Amino acid sequence: MRILFINPAPYKGRRYNIPPFGLIYLISYYNRFGRFSGQVDFKIYDENCQSDEDLLPLLQDFKPDLVGISCNSLLVNRAKELISLVRAWNSAVPILGGGVHFQIDKKGDIFPLDVNVAFTGEAEIPFKNFVDQYFEEKRLSESWLSKTAGIGFKSPSVWQITPEGEQVTNLDFLSYLDFSYLNEDHYFRKKYEFYPGLTGRFLTILTSRGCPFTCNFCFNSFNRKPMRYHSIDYVLELLNFFVRKYKTELVWINDDLFLADKDRVTEFCRKLIRSNLKVRWACQARADILFDKDKELLKLMKEAGCLQIGFGFESGSDKVLRFLKGGNSSVASNQRAVDLVSASGIRVFGYFMVGIPTETKEDLEATKTFVEKNLDKLAFYEVYVFTPLPGAQLWDVCKQQGLLDNISFPHLVNNMFSMDFSSFRSFSKDASKEDIFVTKAYLKQLIVRREPLINKIRNFLLYFFKEPGRTLSKLLYYAGFKKVTKGKQGKPRILILNHNQERFGTYYRCLFLGKGLAARGYQVTMICASGRKFDLLIRKKKISDNFTLITLPRIKYHKYFTGQLLLRLPLTVLLVILLPYDVCYAFTVAQLQIGIPAWFSRIIRRKKLIVDWDDLWGNGFGLEHGGFVSKVIYWSERYFIKFAHRVTYVSQFLGQKFADLFLPIPAVKIPNGANTQQIAVLDRDECCRHLTLDPAKKYLVSIGNTYTSSLGLLLRAFEAVIKVRDDVYLVMVGEGKITPEFQELYSRLVSRIISTGKQPFSQVPYYLGCADALLLPMDDTDIEKARFPMRFGDYLCAGRPIVSNAVGEVEYYLSKYQAGLISPVSDSEVFSYHILLVLASSEIGYSYGRKARELAEGDLNWEKIIDRLTLLLEGLINHFGDENTVS
Repeated sequence: MRILFINPAPYKGRRYNIPPFGLIYLISYYNRFGRFSGQVDFKIYDENCQSDEDLLPLLQDFKPDLVGISCNSLLVNRAKELISLVRAWNSAVPILGGGVHFQIDKKGDIFPLDVNVAFTGEAEIPFKNFVDQYFEEKRLSESWLSKTAGIGFKSPSVWQITPEGEQVTNLDFLSYLDFSYLNEDHYFRKKYEFYPGLTGRFLTILTSRGCPFTCNFCFNSFNRKPMRYHSIDYVLELLNFFVRKYKTELVWINDDLFLADKDRVTEFCRKLIRSNLKVRWACQARADILFDKDKELLKLMKEAGCLQIGFGFESGSDKVLRFLKGGNSSVASNQRAVDLVSASGIRVFGYFMVGIPTETKEDLEATKTFVEKNLDKLAFYEVYVFTPLPGAQLWDVCKQQGLLDNISFPHLVNNMFSMDFSSFRSFSKDASKEDIFVTKAYLKQLIVRREPLINKIRNFLLYFFKEPGRTLSKLLYYAGFKKVTKGKQGKPRILILNHNQERFGTYYRCLFLGKGLAARGYQVTMICASGRKFDLLIRKKKISDNFTLITLPRIKYHKYFTGQLLLRLPLTVLLVILLPYDVCYAFTVAQLQIGIPAWFSRIIRRKKLIVDWDDLWGNGFGLEHGGFVSKVIYWSERYFIKFAHRVTYVSQFLGQKFADLFLPIPAVKIPNGANTQQIAVLDRDECCRHLTLDPAKKYLVSIGNTYTSSLGLLLRAFEAVIKVRDDVYLVMVGEGKITPEFQELYSRLVSRIISTGKQPFSQVPYYLGCADALLLPMDDTDIEKARFPMRFGDYLCAGRPIVSNAVGEVEYYLSKYQAGLISPVSDSEVFSYHILLVLASSEIGYSYGRKARELAEGDLNWEKIIDRLTLLLEGLINHFGDENTVS
């Protein structure tokens, strides 16, 4: 499924340099928690970076199934135009609306936009739920839309609003954003004027949501939610990434009230100082929460790189301030904030309004007096014409008084910026329109947009004599002589940790992923156990130019015991500490010989860590060990994964298991693929002759090194087949042993069974090619639902019909692509019927075989899977930077 998001610009040709983080939150949250993550493709049409001519070609090429548009009150005009363009392209495509406008205009009473569904609150969780449901239903339906919380939608008769949706309480669950959907050059690499007099590469971030105050002019006052915060560690990790990747110099913390929690601000400053990040930053505060006792806090903020604090001073009149903000706000508190902040060496940025209801000409004069008095202390300020906005308390007041009659909403939202006397609208009954306009024009003329050179020299000298060492360090840094240490140029080096021995189980998953990455220029080293039953040596092998395999000692003295903990664990830890690499990719941390080295890589070496979940061990394979060992495996599987920067999983079942852990870590589905380069569609009769089999006979082929209880179903189905046809043989390839419970049944059929034992891979394509049907028996267990059998990819490559009682991923792919016949899990009768069906009709067999090969060459081709893994790696490096690498 494809979803196109549209980010409108407020004015045609005017490009903003603030990224559409709201859209990135939605995409990243879905990619991490959505049930169909990996199957939903997102794109953003961003008017800040793209022209009008780009939209239609993008629609025609991308062919989105859903179109979403983000909109606040300033963007309603442009949003309406863009929606019309989308409708002209395809009138049937569902359009989704999100953003502040839809939160305050839930019913479309103020300025309706032609959308099918609107998200009426914070949208991360409602959007995920909506997309999951739409993915299954493929159409909008009142039956399920009415049960989706947090939306409004068109029904045949009326616009319906559902109950409020769930909100993310721990903002770190919104962490690890994927910025690859944005134009990085535009937003992060170019230099802009941060504020008048401040130019550089700057970034806007949010570290919290909400505000504890209810100013009656603020549209956000409708949203009475408790304050929620990102952890300071996450904020610093984000800053670290941007500074190192994009050389970000200036950061605007765009929280409604960054200083709401002063202890948190203190923690932020201290940790930022210790991090030694070369970044300066600005934030917003409220004047009446700063007191003389906060001098030390301001001093600490200055030391941490704070260069500016913005305040909504609004007015120079106590009467107006009490009207707008309540009893604690006053001219005296505004003055105290100006004095404290300017004395600390931090710039003061002010916001003022004129034309406020109840404001008189005397109040306007008081505002002018306040600005004039503090002109030398204000680095800059903005003056707006008061304009009521939906959601604010004053909107309702103005509406009741008839002040909103005969004015269009688009005209209204532009009113606050107006410098045209004839077009702007006054909402004050106590001051004339002329007084308001003249006051705004006068204050704008007073603004000093550039600090005089003499002041810059003076400030530099004062700072130099106060902190000479830090000043020289900054000079060298900005002059380019002192660079941040970087890791190895080019692609990151990957260290793969695999718990299996050579040529068994997950080894092949690691091998194909490693080969694919090496072919794309990554330096890959893989560590696994020796394939020999008794081997005391550490061996190093060259798989390809960029791919090295290191095998560790192995002594197999029991079915489940091969010296892993005694031999492999300490050796793997040692290699993890000594080897040069940038990213550790750990497979099966449920095994301590992988989990503990992965922990060392993340905590001791400070490397990027990806954890792969490809089998269910806790309450799965671990139960075969029993007792204390199974408990350790369960704990290990869920403990070490917490240290990952990214998680990959092989099946949707395991993806859901990971989601149930509620860890703030992005996760991506990486299925096992099909080895189309080494397994081709071969001539059946030639394969039979190569294997010295009679081409006139019919052969059912099953490949496997282990057999579970599903072997009984396979044998019973085969027994039913040979009662109907006497020319059919079962070829069992691999070293799987027949368990005692099926020995009697196997003995009855042994004359019609060809058991080959373990075969070299070079022979596997011939056994697959000789098959009239490939059999894949499975159990109805969580283990089977969680895994993605490697042989399934081999089956698909062969281009032969597959018969299976499939569960989990095998069931999903066979049914979705019609690449095989699926019987109920425990029904050997239907299983045998399907076998007889493909044996009786070559056309049916050919049809299923062709679709199986198409799947192998399509979505399950290793090249496409490596594409997905490469994007994950690039996102990981781009998100966290390339520090801490060792050459």
